[in-house]
Amino acid sequence: MPLEFSEQPETGLVAVTLTDGDGTVLQTRVVAADEISRIAARARAAVERSERTGEPGLYVTLDELIDGTSGPS
Repeated sequence: MPLEFSEQPETGLVAVTLTDGDGTVLQTRVVAADEISRIAARARAAVERSERTGEPGLYVTLDELIDGTSGPS
């Protein structure tokens, strides 16, 4: 699932958008620009985990990538 980043440099904020394979927006969150490297590292780790375990598909939410959670409880 592709991630797109749209930065507003004067604010220090970045919109992170998660899309599906067809380009449909699934979720968007606004985060501090300095969080991008951590989010990208979590995304890479999720892909590596999926490849290592042989899972047929990878599905993550921005909540998992940004907060380390699967969503509101």
